[in-house]
Amino acid sequence: MLEFWLLFFACADIIPISLPFILEKIQSKLECDKLRKKEENTDVLYECHGDLFSKSNTLIDSKYKASLMEQKLLNIVLSKLQKRQYNDEGETGGLVCSIKAAELRELLRVSGGSFYTQLNKAAAAMTSRTIGFVNDDIKTFKYISLISMAQYEKGTFTVKFNYELKKYLTQEAPFTVLDLPVILAYNSVYALRLHEILLSECYNMKKPGVAKYTKKEATKGHYKIEIGLSELKLSLGVVNAETSAVQKVLAGSPTPDYDKAVEKATEKSFSDWYEFRRKVIEVAVKEINRVDNGTFVSYEPKKAGHGGKVYAITFFVELGNKENEEEKKTEATKKSKSQLSQEEQFELFFKVKTLIKEELSYDDIGVICKAAEYDIQKIEKAYMVASSSTNAIDNLVGFMIKAIKENYDLPVKKENGKKQNKFNNFHQRDYDFDEYERALLNRDQA
Repeated sequence: MLEFWLLFFACADIIPISLPFILEKIQSKLECDKLRKKEENTDVLYECHGDLFSKSNTLIDSKYKASLMEQKLLNIVLSKLQKRQYNDEGETGGLVCSIKAAELRELLRVSGGSFYTQLNKAAAAMTSRTIGFVNDDIKTFKYISLISMAQYEKGTFTVKFNYELKKYLTQEAPFTVLDLPVILAYNSVYALRLHEILLSECYNMKKPGVAKYTKKEATKGHYKIEIGLSELKLSLGVVNAETSAVQKVLAGSPTPDYDKAVEKATEKSFSDWYEFRRKVIEVAVKEINRVDNGTFVSYEPKKAGHGGKVYAITFFVELGNKENEEEKKTEATKKSKSQLSQEEQFELFFKVKTLIKEELSYDDIGVICKAAEYDIQKIEKAYMVASSSTNAIDNLVGFMIKAIKENYDLPVKKENGKKQNKFNNFHQRDYDFDEYERALLNRDQA
């Protein structure tokens, strides 16, 4: 069986869906389809109007690390191709699309001297993307560059797509309908990628070897999508899938071992689930709900047993519910950022208890966490500032709260003597994991 790969990774056939908030624009999309059917040569790219464009699921499902600029730039060029704003130079020349720098600046909202530098870096990365065709049964493979040339000259940016991949740039291959202004509105590359991934996977089928997608309810527009944690990290670029070590694990397999790939990766960040959730997932979900006003996304981690490691994330995607969308988002905004599950509270509190050498009670740790908006990096920074103090600190908790709120960065030294806090229930280093968990649980039940 022939398998399709982008950057040497398997891609699933995805049934296309459209964003709910673009329903009013769907008529223009239907007109595009009618126009395409009227074309005598069905292999010709059809013209499409408005802000909608189709992106191949082969591209969406790829595993690679890219900057926000590169992701946006690729989507801009794809939208131009579908509006016939390109030159077809045939099999030898490819599909050539040119965009004026002024238009790019306006679309990307980039100004100043950094534009050329960012464009240069993104163009170099775009030309390194490869699509592969692998058939292990008959031992054949073929790898083709997605973009053969990217050039900036005389105020014009030009991209040349490989002609052999033409069908992946049209609706002939499985695709997802996206809205360009929404894509360009994202400030986080994680939000942009998660947006594409979730939209491409909102369907009610299951396919062996890929993430499981099932409808949340029978009602149209409700989806439940479960994605393995390791696979998601590779898809979002948190783990760089382009290194040779990762490619050796993933290449040529319809059911890659994503956990092993992440384990072998040499370039990765946010290995800790708590930090990945706070810095990647929450940021992405919050921005999707803010930018895409027709889609509401929520999620919950999947753990292996009570207190086990997180192995997957279940996303709940609701499409086409405009009438109660604002109400849901208002409720989500009202929910404090500090609302964590009991296990997550325990995990964070234990980290803080381990970090701070002084004797602190549950209440002390709680007020510090609240002041830091449950951001462990802020707490670590505040404690480092206190640890380097040149002045005596009588109240470590009060000092750390002030350091967090006022973003201290000057070295201030804390008092050498150890203070016994009257609320403290644990002596320094005389506690264990189970004991601390029981204390937290008892407090919650009180």
